[in-house]
Amino acid sequence: LARYAAELSVADPSKVLARGFATVALLPSLSAVTSARHVGGGARVRVTVTDGSFDCTVDEVSVRKEKAA
Repeated sequence: LARYAAELSVADPSKVLARGFATVALLPSLSAVTSARHVGGGARVRVTVTDGSFDCTVDEVSVRKEKAA
């Protein structure tokens, strides 16, 4: 049981943020940004980090080209 608790703890969103990761959501809907393709120049986004959040305007979007299989 302790092992499972430890595994769940690692996936705890607040602990993920504390490791330097962030979440990004479109404004005003707060829908999660899961791909650079979901955002365009001029879009407003909210970036959430371990101790708070800040709103930003996207200047430019770069999408990686997928490698051919």
